[in-house]
Amino acid sequence: FDGLEVLAMRGASMRALRRRMQIVFQDPYGSLNPRLCVRAILEEGLIIHRQGNADTRLKRICWALDRTGMSSASLQRYPHEFSGGQRQRIAIARALVLEPELLVLDEPLSALDVSIQAQVVNLLVELREQLGLTYLFISHDLSVVEYVADEVAVMYLGRIVERAPSAQLYSAPLHPYTLALFSAVPSIHPQQRRRRIVLPGDVPSPSRPPPGCRFHPRCPLAESVCGEVDPPAVTLEDRLVHCHVAAREIAQSAGNLATASARMAELLAVTNKTPTESV
Repeated sequence: FDGLEVLAMRGASMRALRRRMQIVFQDPYGSLNPRLCVRAILEEGLIIHRQGNADTRLKRICWALDRTGMSSASLQRYPHEFSGGQRQRIAIARALVLEPELLVLDEPLSALDVSIQAQVVNLLVELREQLGLTYLFISHDLSVVEYVADEVAVMYLGRIVERAPSAQLYSAPLHPYTLALFSAVPSIHPQQRRRRIVLPGDVPSPSRPPPGCRFHPRCPLAESVCGEVDPPAVTLEDRLVHCHVAAREIAQSAGNLATASARMAELLAVTNKTPTESV
């Protein structure tokens, strides 16, 4: 982080670094202490990091609440008195109050009503633009990721299999797992028919990953080399992909990623026997 080796840091230097990185958890019901009022929840981090006196801390707390659309009248109220969306706003305010540079957002929308999700994601985008924040946004909702992220990393079994700028990834995915994920995204346009790529088998245990490519037991395009050799990273035009088949298609298309992506989709369509679905 910022050129620092985080795992090697200890003591005071690690404490100072923690103030620059904050997290918003998935469950707004479980991440807030039910015994503390809102003021105490937001003030705890400021006290731990010795930020200002009581008056200064109160001003910072009110500023953070205002940024997230919450009134300072909620300072003496407790978590159970708020809705799920309001609790998540309080959790975001708790992270903002220390004025961090990086926010880790761990599935911040999945526990919320669909009607509230749009409000919270718009709030996050607005805060990022206004405060110059960097987000590490963890999510399984590909439509939200496309809206929020500048760069996307797709992970399978604890390993990044593909990474690219958001627009490039969504226009020309290369890894079979990425293509399978996109095939499962519903469309609001009935006339658009999409062939669903159904992956066979179950996800292996992360503690005992398969040899070679971790995705090969479920990959429709797996070859013998996939079960023996871990695919090296192929990098091109800010893109990174770990896949033997994709690497070959990129080479055969002379580095044209759109052509390679289309070819990967064709190969998957041939090997996948699931009938075309209207989604």
